[in-house]
Amino acid sequence: MMDEYGGPVLAAFNFRDAWIEEDDDDIPFPNTVKFTYPDLDDGAFINDIDIRCDPGAFSQGDGVPFSQSFKDFIIVVNIWLIAEEAFKCLTHFIPSSCILEHCTASNIIPWTNWAPKKTRLVFPTLHPSDIWVCYVHGTKVVIPEPVSDNKNGYSLRVYDFNQLPFRRGAQGTKVEAPSGIDKSTTVINGGAAFEGDAMTRLPFSSHVIYLEDSHDHCSVLCSEDQIVVVDVSILHYRTSRTIHI
Repeated sequence: MMDEYGGPVLAAFNFRDAWIEEDDDDIPFPNTVKFTYPDLDDGAFINDIDIRCDPGAFSQGDGVPFSQSFKDFIIVVNIWLIAEEAFKCLTHFIPSSCILEHCTASNIIPWTNWAPKKTRLVFPTLHPSDIWVCYVHGTKVVIPEPVSDNKNGYSLRVYDFNQLPFRRGAQGTKVEAPSGIDKSTTVINGGAAFEGDAMTRLPFSSHVIYLEDSHDHCSVLCSEDQIVVVDVSILHYRTSRTIHI
């Protein structure tokens, strides 16, 4: 949704317990929980917002080495905006647990109460597809990345926001922590989209996959254990390699 000033707002609808209707005060859906964002910069305008998620299949046993949380999956919110006289895409990674834990709280959740510690907001180098919807599965997300200079082919980054391996590593268990862990703070500088700095620090792991035998205009999708690269220049299906994700 968008607030009265044109800024983004996430609204959580509880279709099980609440009747969804509009009231007479020009505030749509008063019985929802609204998650606010920082105020937009004066020169920034929202062009579009899309939301992607796929809970996928879950293992209920915590002892399974590669299992993820039975109740958690990643929600990807792409905020397409014009800021600093340029068209940009802000990508927001939000665990479903972050939304659910506030759904019994007050009607409006300020940005500082829900987002900085438990989500990750980034300006991706290359934005996710605005056509394909299957680039997220469970806690994994795949997004294209620029190919290194003097190289041909296609490059993508696999993000994984499964928090269980991080917790097991911190508890000293025998389960090896994933590589490429990032626990740093991402800062969206004031003026780039919002009036002030926006800081988030949800931990994640990531790694880059480079395909030298593909074109640079591909699109990427993922499932539970596969990555599918769609190349419009090739008119047949092929399996080029096995990639562990």
